[in-house]
Amino acid sequence: LDNSSGDWSYTIGFLAPGAYTVAFTCQASDDDPDKADDDIEFVGTDDSPAQVLADQDTPVDFVVN
Repeated sequence: LDNSSGDWSYTIGFLAPGAYTVAFTCQASDDDPDKADDDIEFVGTDDSPAQVLADQDTPVDFVVN
């Protein structure tokens, strides 16, 4: 949380170059990797899929209305 702006930010470590679907959830503790339908809701982004390039940052913004 940036206390000045009130914006939240995140960083993900190294990813190999490629296209990635980006989403987040507030229900991660409910995830059951053995179930395909565990009713978890994800918030996507207009920037997805994100194209990660070698040696470059790839910003992806989430906007929740």
